[in-house]
Amino acid sequence: MRCKLDSKWSMRVAASSLALLCMLTPSFAGDRKPVKLATLAPKDSSFHQTLMRLREKWRDAPDGGVQLTILPDGVMGGEADIVSRMRVGQIQAGVLTATGLREIDPSISALQNLPLMFRSLEEAAYVRKKLQPAIEKRMEEKGFVLLFLGDVGWVQFFSKVPVTVPDVLKKVKLFTWAGDNEQVELMKTLGLRPVPLEVADILPGLQTGSSAPLVRRTSL
Repeated sequence: MRCKLDSKWSMRVAASSLALLCMLTPSFAGDRKPVKLATLAPKDSSFHQTLMRLREKWRDAPDGGVQLTILPDGVMGGEADIVSRMRVGQIQAGVLTATGLREIDPSISALQNLPLMFRSLEEAAYVRKKLQPAIEKRMEEKGFVLLFLGDVGWVQFFSKVPVTVPDVLKKVKLFTWAGDNEQVELMKTLGLRPVPLEVADILPGLQTGSSAPLVRRTSL
């Protein structure tokens, strides 16, 4: 994990933040059974538009295609909620970061929570490619099929106050994903002040100042 200051107001961290499309193992092709896909990606974002194009391709797929319904904006809850809903059959697919994937198999953290391990996104992609067959097998054993695995680029940090040096960063509250206890402990060892939040709670926290004034997001 390597830091790069873009300006006094934002910071980028070159961490490989994972995203994947996973589905419960039963096949949905042939009789155009509906498939509900949940994601935290905002409606009309570039990521959402990519999923819309995917929907068209699935509709015209062989053997009857697939009727895909996309549920953006976190309407199905956080990533842990998405995984839980998949397990009980309320939805059949999800686009998840490493935080959500950990709910299926914690070993995925080996590609995420290793500060200073990767020197570039290309290096991280090389390691991910080598590990993907093993990851696919572990996911399948838990009842999920891995359809895509990759990164979503830079993790970006935004602050209401200038953060120019690490000592300043240690004085502010820093968002981290709710449920990612390992990330919380890792941040604490660096002298940071992590605040676990669901995505829906980030904006209210920024507006009221009651929680993390410094938040991070990926390029979703």
